[in-house]
Amino acid sequence: MKAINVLICTGLSFIFAPLGFPSDLEISAFVGGEVWDSETAPGHGIISVRGDYVDVFRGGDAVVEFNTDTLRLGLEGVRLRDNVAGGVSLVGEAGISNLLNEYFIDGDNDPRLGIFASYVRGVGWVKFNPASDLFVTVEGAVRGWVFHPTSSTAESFVMPVDTSAIEPSIDVVWWGLSDDAGWQNPHRLFPRISGVAVGLGLRGVFLSEVRDWGPVVDDLSTTARINSPSESMFLANQWILFGRELGRRYRIEISERASYMTGVDDLYRAVIGGMSPYSVNVPGIPWGFYHADNFVSGMVRLASRVELGQDIEVGPVVGAIALNDASRSGVDDYTIQYGYGAYADIRVGAWQYEIRGGLSPSLRSMYVNNDAWSMFFMCGWSSF
Repeated sequence: MKAINVLICTGLSFIFAPLGFPSDLEISAFVGGEVWDSETAPGHGIISVRGDYVDVFRGGDAVVEFNTDTLRLGLEGVRLRDNVAGGVSLVGEAGISNLLNEYFIDGDNDPRLGIFASYVRGVGWVKFNPASDLFVTVEGAVRGWVFHPTSSTAESFVMPVDTSAIEPSIDVVWWGLSDDAGWQNPHRLFPRISGVAVGLGLRGVFLSEVRDWGPVVDDLSTTARINSPSESMFLANQWILFGRELGRRYRIEISERASYMTGVDDLYRAVIGGMSPYSVNVPGIPWGFYHADNFVSGMVRLASRVELGQDIEVGPVVGAIALNDASRSGVDDYTIQYGYGAYADIRVGAWQYEIRGGLSPSLRSMYVNNDAWSMFFMCGWSSF
């Protein structure tokens, strides 16, 4: 795996670095993946290429982004008036939306319970800045869902009905974090946090058609559960980011996330597990192991700057979560999982390298067939 990563990163260098780009075009790209011990779902790969044409209309940027199975076209950050910006985008994802092609149950992946979920989503948003460090984003979206069985999906599995959705949302954020390249550069997936930020989001999902879906015979799994979505779903989320310098070389970071949902199914539940930026992180738990309605999670990271002539941070990570995954576990109660690990964040000019890994003793004790370790790695580059 290490050799493959080095080879791909070197290939990116030869492909992109010699090219000359217009001054108003910014290119970024990265490759990576996450691996764990499972033989039936040994990991996921990621490849992303993004282009930003800067200041094409009223200060807004035109964006074209391809990320593994997702294509996004957008116009972002258009200045509508003082302290008001907006944007529109069209997003399509083919096959592996919300990682529904895998279904972790009884400690391992059961391919008979996985499906392909795809969608096309149109989005428009307006962001207000009514006061210093306070931002309010109002978003409206429409989405069309399409579903197909995989080559391993059980014949008796009842598929979700193809449907459309209206998805309005509002997010309120108080932002008091110091600037960092990770907030502006798409290939730097993990910003370094210093200061404090707090966010609260409310979202509605209104579906044109629903039906119960999932396994319908008992011999597929002892605990597999039917999804019973409502035509009207409501989702609330809350988060906190905090970072503080501890002398010249150290910084502590604390993050917290919470969610409460009603009427949802696995299409909209939160993806939990792993160390990637696309899920709720818990060290040692495989990426997408849980799909939860309601949860509270926290993570603490101690960053230590390494003085080797490069911009390097390393340190330990500890995380925990209390979650309700009744639709898969069959237990209508909260489960507490925790894990610990370490990370390295390496910035070399326009290049970014990241490696994170962890172990979850709580998951290992719950499922003896799961070694409960995971590792995420990535390599990225940008033209700016």
